[in-house]
Amino acid sequence: MKHFLISKLVVAGLGLSAIGVAAATDLTPDQVKARIEAAGYTNVQIVRREGTRFDAKAIKSGKQVFLDVDGKTGAITPEEAGKDEKHG
Repeated sequence: MKHFLISKLVVAGLGLSAIGVAAATDLTPDQVKARIEAAGYTNVQIVRREGTRFDAKAIKSGKQVFLDVDGKTGAITPEEAGKDEKHG
C-alpha cells in the first residue's frame, strides 16, 4: 500500500511540474516584439495577446504586414492581405 501511495504522489508531482514548465515558457509581449525584430521586421506595433497567440503589426520590405505569433514557440506567420478584417 505504501508503494502505491508513493507512486501516486510521484505521478502527481511530475504532472504539476510539467504544468509549471509549460506556463513558464509563455512569451511576453516584449519577447514577441524582440523575436519579430530579429526576423527582420521593423516598426513593430500593437503586440496584443489573443489567447495563446499574439497579433502584431510591422513593416517588412517597405510594406505593412499583420503577423500572428505563437505564444509558446515564437513562430511568426504573416497574415494574408485582406484575410483578416479586424485590423481595419
